[in-house]
Amino acid sequence: MMNFLATPNRRKLLFGLLYLSEGAPIGFIWLGLPTRLRAMEVPVDQITWLMAALILPWTLKFLWAPLIDLLRGPRWGFRHWILSSQFLMAATLLPLMWLDIRTEFSVMAVWLLMHAVCAATQDISIDALCVNQSSPEERGSLNGWMQCGVLVGRAAMGGGALVLEQWIGFPAVVAVLIAIILSSATLLLFACEKPSSDSPVANDSGIAFFQRLRSMFHELWIAVQSGGIRSGLIFTLTAPAAFKSLEAVIGPLLIDRGYSK
Repeated sequence: MMNFLATPNRRKLLFGLLYLSEGAPIGFIWLGLPTRLRAMEVPVDQITWLMAALILPWTLKFLWAPLIDLLRGPRWGFRHWILSSQFLMAATLLPLMWLDIRTEFSVMAVWLLMHAVCAATQDISIDALCVNQSSPEERGSLNGWMQCGVLVGRAAMGGGALVLEQWIGFPAVVAVLIAIILSSATLLLFACEKPSSDSPVANDSGIAFFQRLRSMFHELWIAVQSGGIRSGLIFTLTAPAAFKSLEAVIGPLLIDRGYSK
């Protein structure tokens, strides 16, 4: 059995594909979907409301990220978190194949919000697995492969999905997206996660769960009070916030200016 976490080159392939499966739904939902909705004459305020709601899980994922680390042990690691998140991501996209977006907009929004929570959890788990299973020296190159994967996925299922829809139809595009999400899961099934010496469940089995939970939030509070974290939060409220805001409305803006999908 080929272990895709065993060597640096295999890890590059695995994490590149994991980020491809993460970037594809991001491109589809944050770039392709707003354009498609506006082309169907869905009001801009509805589109922007939906995009704002869908980015909230990504914004707030730091609140439950420590739980991903806390709730693991010898039989449940980061790999299992990723696999379960991916299958739930695929399941929450399935209804898009038959929902009428115009008349069932709110139903679609609920499914997409659940998808966003699962996708944000997948992102947390992938990053944690990468740090946990790699050496510090290789993380720069791994990050390059991961960024390449996410940007290819965004392009392929952002504008690419709108082009593809003209040939195969929207339900088939959703099926392609689901296949991309699950593609990296096949490699992850053949990955053997190294036991972690810092696994809280494994090492602190005698300590009550709520004691570990309290300790975790105490450490999180200390981290939030640090100057570096505050500076990072201030930065994210400027350039990244503007970029994400533009990203959600650029498609509808172009549609309103007479451009085709």
